[in-house]
Amino acid sequence: MILQVGTKRSQNKIYSENISVKLKFNKSIAFQVYDEFYDEVIECDDESLYVEAELPNNDILYTKLLSFGDDVEVLGPESVREKIRKKLENMFKKYL
Repeated sequence: MILQVGTKRSQNKIYSENISVKLKFNKSIAFQVYDEFYDEVIECDDESLYVEAELPNNDILYTKLLSFGDDVEVLGPESVREKIRKKLENMFKKYL
């Protein structure tokens, strides 16, 4: 996946540890999934695409995952699922 490993703050780069993430995508966005993950995509008969990739465990990861909307589900690890869930709850509260 094409994600920066670090973020830039005042000319200094802050790097984060990578995390192994398992994702399930709707085939309707296959072009985006192949664009981002290329060799890591597994197609299944259930109209889904599965990806397991090592990604930076920082805000860029969560921003990118949320950009796929409801066409992605984080299958693991649970810590990433929970952080996505909390971000979605906070977003939802803003629109009540």
